Amino acid sequence: METNMLLDQDQLDAFHRDGFILVEDLFDAKEMTAALNDMEHIFYGKSYVEYLEELDNTGITDSVEPTVT
Repeated sequence: METNMLLDQDQLDAFHRDGFILVEDLFDAKEMTAALNDMEHIFYGKSYVEYLEELDNTGITDSVEPTVT
């Protein structure tokens, strides 16, 4: 479902002042979980759990360089 949203003046002022705004409830839990999982793979090349398991087993991990697949 696509929803268009316009910023009100307070949000626009906050963005110009702070450089960002927080929009509560913009994404539901399912969307956030998917986004966080994707970010883990970009940051670590694997899930964060897999990254920690590798660190625990070897004491070292691959370089943490962002990748986009």
